[in-house]
Amino acid sequence: MKQLLLFFLILGNFTHAQTIIELNYKDSTSFISNHKTIFKIKDSNHKIVYKGEQINQFVFNIPGSYTVEIEELIDHELVTFCKHYHFPKEMTINVSPFLVKFIDESLKVSNKILKDINTNQLELTIDVEVSSYNNQEIIMSEDVVVSSGIGSEIIAKLDNRYKKLTPGKHKITYQFVQKNHTLCLTLFCQMETFKLFLY
Repeated sequence: MKQLLLFFLILGNFTHAQTIIELNYKDSTSFISNHKTIFKIKDSNHKIVYKGEQINQFVFNIPGSYTVEIEELIDHELVTFCKHYHFPKEMTINVSPFLVKFIDESLKVSNKILKDINTNQLELTIDVEVSSYNNQEIIMSEDVVVSSGIGSEIIAKLDNRYKKLTPGKHKITYQFVQKNHTLCLTLFCQMETFKLFLY
């Protein structure tokens, strides 16, 4: 699931033959380029579905495998030592038929997280909006959620009741499974950081 910022940029003259990126349907990329770059997106039938510089504005509404051909409009021959960031010439984007959107403002912890107090009895709840391309049931990831700070580490695991979700809005629960070693009351205020681990 999204949404790790996709900075698939390569430094210097080092290039990859191909880069593979995973997205959810209804997602878009978050590329950054410091010079003019033309992107050409082809679907699995080799049909061009997008060509231009604003690839981040293209929404992948249909699941499947896409090929992205990239042309950077810069003359490397005029540069003695190429220091700028650049893309590989081609990459693959695999688009999942599922989308899970976490509602940041709904995030709640059942009690305060206190120094040297075992967190095993605490729960984290958050609302999610689930959709799928074919209106199918979604199997949620069973990966544990880890949030680390200086001298601290908190681990949570999705409650078994929410491993399968139908399309729609749900309130799901994560169970804390790790002792907290320091005062971490602010860890869950930074939802954007925590959300990366939820995905």
